[in-house]
Amino acid sequence: MIRVFVIISCLFFPAVALACKCVLRGPLCADLPPRDSARTAVFIGKVTQVYPSESMEGYWEALYGPRGGPEVQYRPPSFTDTREGLLRLWRNDLTSEEVRLLSAATNESGLGAFLDSVFWTHGKKVRFTVAERFLGPAAASFVLFTGQGMSDCEMHFKKGEEWLIFARQDRESGRWSASLCDRSSKLVNSKNEVAALRAWKGGRMLAPHIYGRLVDETMRGQARSITFAPLIGVTVTLQTEEGRRLETKTDEKGNFLFENLEKKRYTLDVPLPGWSFGMNAGVAPVFDLMTQPCAQYHGWMREGRSPTP
Repeated sequence: MIRVFVIISCLFFPAVALACKCVLRGPLCADLPPRDSARTAVFIGKVTQVYPSESMEGYWEALYGPRGGPEVQYRPPSFTDTREGLLRLWRNDLTSEEVRLLSAATNESGLGAFLDSVFWTHGKKVRFTVAERFLGPAAASFVLFTGQGMSDCEMHFKKGEEWLIFARQDRESGRWSASLCDRSSKLVNSKNEVAALRAWKGGRMLAPHIYGRLVDETMRGQARSITFAPLIGVTVTLQTEEGRRLETKTDEKGNFLFENLEKKRYTLDVPLPGWSFGMNAGVAPVFDLMTQPCAQYHGWMREGRSPTP
């Protein structure tokens, strides 16, 4: 029974077994996908379905059935319940070899082999209607898979949301997938990425620019929690090596943009009294637009320190 509990814990709390680790990437405008990439899809779409459920509770019920009311005596799911539930949910989306692997599992080790090869990255199926296509299959709808839990790089999709999606196709299974390590993001936060993609699709190159977002990384309250709330209406400055100064303000999402820049080196600053950059405090970021067409900065700001000089 203890070993069965470990399997269930890994299904619904995968931090027990796996953590998400991503390689940091530069801005999209400096790292656009190859036009001949047959196994990459990039599009804007609206979520129409998350299977089997958006929530952990809904996933549990889809896998094991309703738990019942307080008058029903609770019976922990068995190993067989877990294996048969996974087969029922995913048989139509698995390859014949994956079905064989799962069906042949007679113990925790056998089921673990299926989890390692499939479930961590393909624990949910998400269907989109495609509003604008940049790369990949020309279809009105698109289905991709993502992981089961936050620690396995899952994307938290909800019905009705609009996303800018970057998906990859697995060569063996043919399934498309997206994770936290891809560039996918909600459309409302993807204005600059969409502009870069539209220019790229039209064979144009955007003028040099620097963009980013400022959020509050201050630990607050007794719980010392961080909200990452957007910093709205905050002044952001750029300064060239010759001393020329440019200025803009963040919008309602904390985003900022400097457009049509010259090919120079720029130092970015946020002259907000009582605040400082959370990462590399005291060091103002420098961007070289002589060697790249654009730059991106995500600013985690903290209140209560001396501002960056």
